[in-house]
Amino acid sequence: MNKNIKNVIASIVFSFFALLSFSSIAFASTTVGFDSSAVQSNLNGDLKVNVYADSSNGEVAYTVRTAVRFSGEQIAVKSFEFAPGWIAINADGYDLIDNTNGMIMKTAGFPGGFTGQKLVGVITFTAKASSIGKIAISNQTFVLNENSDNVYVAGSELSVTVLNSNGTIPSRQYTLPVESNSNPSILN
Repeated sequence: MNKNIKNVIASIVFSFFALLSFSSIAFASTTVGFDSSAVQSNLNGDLKVNVYADSSNGEVAYTVRTAVRFSGEQIAVKSFEFAPGWIAINADGYDLIDNTNGMIMKTAGFPGGFTGQKLVGVITFTAKASSIGKIAISNQTFVLNENSDNVYVAGSELSVTVLNSNGTIPSRQYTLPVESNSNPSILN
């Protein structure tokens, strides 16, 4: 009977730590995404896309690398503007606009950190080809907390429609470029 009590206590302790571990993973998570699910433009027009980090779970986030994939045949990045309060990190691997391969990466810190939903910045794209496509948050994205732990868990995507010159919906579709690395480099 003494052995049974020890087994029960050991099971309870193990379950407690497993639950505690799962809870910290579930609560220490931040998403990055867009404020809409679709954007539309005329050929050669501009598309503005707001990018947000959402740490509504109470986790304080300090640094965000926003990496966004798109079809370089359909659209091209014209500019990126950080929202007020962000301090840009301009270094190789943290600041990139690649219109050929369809990737923009912008990294910045937010002094004092933030919780809740925070506008990171606005990407302005130029429409190059009448078509239907997507813009998506890349797995190269990361969000760092005060310990430099990556608390990013998920991103979103939105559909992009560049209308034909007569204003109709095009039939041509572009796909997103293939992701090259599922483990982003994180500042050390």
